[in-house]
Amino acid sequence: MELAQSFVEQPLYKRLKPSDWLYAVLVLVAAGQAWRLYNPFMDGYEQAILAGSAIGLVALGWFWKSWRWFFPLSAGVALLGISLYHGQLARAQTAFWLKFLLSSQSAIMWMCTLFFLATLVYWAGLLTRSAMLSRMGSGLTWAAAVMGAAGLFVRWYESYLIGSDVGHIPVSNLYEVFILFTLITALMYLYYEARFATRQAGAFVLLVISAAVGFILWYSFDRQAHEIQPLIPALQSWWMKIHVPANFVGYGAFAMSAMLGVAELLVLKGVLKDRLPSAEVLDEMMYKAISIGFPVLHHRHHPGRDVGCRRLGRLLELGPEGNLGADRVAELRRLAAHPAGEGLARRAAGLVGGDRPGRHQLRLPRRQHVPVRPAFLRRPVNPAASPKPGACRAFRIFPVRNAGIWYPCSVFIAFLSHKERVTPSWTFHGCPTPPPGWAFSR
Repeated sequence: MELAQSFVEQPLYKRLKPSDWLYAVLVLVAAGQAWRLYNPFMDGYEQAILAGSAIGLVALGWFWKSWRWFFPLSAGVALLGISLYHGQLARAQTAFWLKFLLSSQSAIMWMCTLFFLATLVYWAGLLTRSAMLSRMGSGLTWAAAVMGAAGLFVRWYESYLIGSDVGHIPVSNLYEVFILFTLITALMYLYYEARFATRQAGAFVLLVISAAVGFILWYSFDRQAHEIQPLIPALQSWWMKIHVPANFVGYGAFAMSAMLGVAELLVLKGVLKDRLPSAEVLDEMMYKAISIGFPVLHHRHHPGRDVGCRRLGRLLELGPEGNLGADRVAELRRLAAHPAGEGLARRAAGLVGGDRPGRHQLRLPRRQHVPVRPAFLRRPVNPAASPKPGACRAFRIFPVRNAGIWYPCSVFIAFLSHKERVTPSWTFHGCPTPPPGWAFSR
């Protein structure tokens, strides 16, 4: 009886320490200060996102103890950089600490360098069986994540220094979301690294992060993608603050799972078997990551499609029947009538064609939306023909215990967008069902 009582889990409020409450107070005070300063510029959705973010950050800090120092440290580095601007974006090229360390581009370059170093050190620790090198790789990965998070925070501030109508959350283009991808993938791996008390798998997970870093560097130096650009009208939505991060939580989980799967295959083939964790440990890490990524990726499309369609309707000025207004059609015909304006017309509406200018009529085809159910909620058509337990590993990807935890969470995320839903009919602002594409017809 005494042994059984020793394993009884204590309630959450009894397990919280003074440091947990101090972290919660710090986050809530910061959120209150942000609301006090920027409340006049926020609509109801943005205020709800601020409140939800504060609650989520507190819950994440209580769940994952390392987050309690990572997030304040990243925010502190970002605030230090912001304080050096003095409201002038040009100081990023003149102030020493901004130019070489704390501006958004400098911090992101440091992140890229640290990720490359972490990859090399992880592999050195794996091949030499050095616990010290593995700890150094983990520390370099934490340092890279801190600089990446701080760089995104500072970039958010820099966009508002360009102009109040230009400022936006830094998840709007390929350059910014690849930074977010490397950050989320690294943080997810660091959590599982501590959870399973193994660092050897970092050599494989950091490979995919380094590949993304290589793309960031090429995209920055060759295409100058690091320059902040105003948002296009179709992306000027509060939903982007939820939709894009949710996307990359799923992408990061699947990327990490893929590399862990490669490591598991090598172990099963006998390659690096004496240096990597056992196949069972790698298997458990991989499936736990998938159980997070799948529900998030599944639900991030359904609520976002209505908001995106409404934005598209406003941008293209759709009429009551889902067609372009007469003025818009006349403008597109005028642009398409000139060979020099053909490309402009295509870019203006995302159209294809234009080979016969002036003789096209735009139409918007309909498509019935068929929702996709997660694998763990599907039932076979013929239960007698279903495979036996253990016959197919795919049936064990999402056990019921994972569904009970993660699926309701993703449903709650989907619920946040219900206020943006419209009635199932064509309206001036858009449509409830996303169009499969635009097409010209004679």
